[in-house]
Parts: sequence; C-alpha cells; structure tokens
Amino acid sequence: MGSSWHDVIIVGAGFAGLHAARLLSERGFSVRILEAQGRVGGRTYSAPLEGTNQIVDWGAEWVIPDMHPRVCALVKEFGGELEAEPAEILWDVPGLKVEASYADMRQNHAGFEAGLAAIQSWFEGTPLPDEQHLSQQRLVARLVPDQVDRHLINAAIFPLLGANPDEASAYGLREEIRSHGSNIHMTLAPTTLRYDRNFGAIAEDIAASLPVCSVQTHACVSEVRRSKDGFIVTSNGEAQLARFVLIAAPVAALHFIKLPEGLPDTSESTCLAMNAGRVVKLWARISGKAPTTRFSVGAPLRLLYSWETPQGIFISAQALLEDISGRNARDLFAEACPEVEILSADLQDWPTDRYSNASWMAAGLSEPAGRLFSNDFDGLRVIGGDVSSSWAGWMEGALISAEEAAESLINHSSRAIHRV
Repeated sequence: MGSSWHDVIIVGAGFAGLHAARLLSERGFSVRILEAQGRVGGRTYSAPLEGTNQIVDWGAEWVIPDMHPRVCALVKEFGGELEAEPAEILWDVPGLKVEASYADMRQNHAGFEAGLAAIQSWFEGTPLPDEQHLSQQRLVARLVPDQVDRHLINAAIFPLLGANPDEASAYGLREEIRSHGSNIHMTLAPTTLRYDRNFGAIAEDIAASLPVCSVQTHACVSEVRRSKDGFIVTSNGEAQLARFVLIAAPVAALHFIKLPEGLPDTSESTCLAMNAGRVVKLWARISGKAPTTRFSVGAPLRLLYSWETPQGIFISAQALLEDISGRNARDLFAEACPEVEILSADLQDWPTDRYSNASWMAAGLSEPAGRLFSNDFDGLRVIGGDVSSSWAGWMEGALISAEEAAESLINHSSRAIHRV
C-alpha cells in the first residue's frame, strides 16, 4: 500500500502517545505519530521563562515517588534528580489566614480535621446516586457545616483538581482518592517532588529514542475513517493508512477530529463538559525572599509556590481562567506578592489552547471520560491521562493508559496471527 502504510498511527505526541509508540516499536510494529504542534510533550511542556535562561514546567510538574513507579522509572532512565517542595503553607481563605503545614492544620483546627473525616466516610460509604452530576462544591457543603472549614478544604482540593468547585464532579474527587490509596490525607498531602531537568525533557528523550521519522510534527489530523484494511487518517490534506489508530489527544480537543461512527459523542459541548480543568499556569522570576506556599480561596492566584535554583528564585502560580481573564502575569504576581520584586513573568493559558482546550483532567459534571472511552472500538482507541483507568490527569495515568492500549494491540495482533 505504499510508504504511507503503518501498523499503528498515533494522534498526539504527549506522554501517552510517545510511551505507546515506544512500547509498540519495541515489539516490531511500524508506528507513526502525528502531532499537530511543532513540539512533543502535549500538556507536559517545558520551556524557558521569557527573559531568563531557566527552563520551567508550564504543564505537568509533580510526581509522587511512592505511587508513580512508571514516571520514576523514566526519571531513572534519562537521568536527573527529584527535588522536594517546602512543607509550610499559608492558608488564606475568607475568615482565616494562618501559616501551618497540612499536619499542623489537622491537629490545630478541629473543624478542618472533622471535615476531612467526613469526606473519608463519604468515600468509604455507598456512592451517592448523583455523584457524577454532583459538584465538589455541593458535596463539601453537604458534608462540612462550617463555611471557613469548607473554604479550607476547597483550597486543599484545588491543587489536585485544578477546577472551579462548582464544575468539578464529586465522582472525580472519589477517583482521585481511590488512586491515592483510598486515603483523603494521602490525596491532599502526598509527598510530591519535581524533576530538576523538567518533565518536557523526558518527552523529548522518549521521542529521540523512537525509530527515525516516527514523529511527524505540524501534522494536524482532521479525520479518521475506516477502510477495508484498517483506517485512513487525514492530516494537512494528506491521507495515511494504518491497521490500528490510537487517539492520544485531550478529550476536550477531540471534537476537532472527525471520528468514525460507533464511538461515543465527541461534539464540542460533550468534550468540553468532560474535563473541568481550567487552570492557567504562571511563572515569575523574583528578587527577594521566596514566598511561602499559599493555598487561597477568592484570590486570583489560588495556588502559589516557590523554586530556588542556581539561576535565581522563581515562583509559580495556578489560577482559574475566569479569575484572571484579560490580566497579565506580572501584575497578578505583583498583587499577590508585594514584598518581592517581579523581574520577569509569563503564563500558559491551557483552557484556550486549541490543542488542549483544558488543563489536566478534572472530571466534569457529565459522563466520565474514562467510562466512555475505556474500550477498543474495533482497532481504534482513545488513550491518555484523561481516560486512564487510574491516575486520570496525571503523567502516571497517561503511561498506564498507553501500556493498556499497547497490550491490547499486541494481543489483538497475536490472535490474528494464530487465526491465520
């Protein structure tokens, strides 16, 4: 069928697409990755902060060593070190402003501890019938009577889900707790480390390890349709053929691709409803003392933390798009940290990025993406952290999803060979 025939075409060169390509290539499959952007990594994206030589993670940044063995194996393989973050937190919510570690908050603020216990009891009990359509905000309101305690708990949940509490589902919170060992304290206060080489470097390393010409960038896929022998994938007006197709694109961006009949609804409204992640990520280089990590409710920058490097002190923040729309990063940091001088600042707006349409996966008030896209649709499968069977929204989840898809294709091919 010519040079455009491949065993597998993978749409998207994020962690899931790259990992699946590597696993399949090692088993002898011919694989082509079609990536719409001019870079690999997807929402695992590292680049210098403008005006500095420091590369920072504009997307995925944190790993939990005890729970993310696949990511840690990549760190070990490609070199570099994992670094800890400070334990102290400035809790800044309406009605309370106090500096304390998570453990100290539990010990010294009885309402906070009681609220967490109520969430644990909810998790361990029979799931509520409306959980996938019940918001995090309403769930916490049902379980925690005091308003200040509710603010504290929502502030602690924000770094996990990265979504408006009114738009993230209780089901999504349940799945996060399940992934974190079914323990609310492990969920909200795990030991998280950052990678000193930045995680975008690992995506580039995986891409470099693939056979030559495996990754085609600036290849925007517009349609996938079935053919007699498999699939026809159209990108930039060019058709390529494959036995199997893996769609490794964020679920909020699936509506840009015309997919074959028989798949779940991928209309724009449905895709956007599945992922409530609305985080804009910001970085700044500062002069002055590194600020304490901050958890906030009501402030534009809902999460803020620092990173001290040989190139200087940097601070990162996360905000909901609706809280900072139309504002620039320098002004936002200056408002949040008047005690330091902002030397350089910028932001990455994931919700309006055409290739993501949302930040990391936070289950919205709709049918969960993992349920809708958990199956192989006759040789076509949607993969990635958004649809992973566990650790949805995390790099570990993207790798898990890739491994499950690769195993499925390998088994499928093996059965076909035996039938012949």
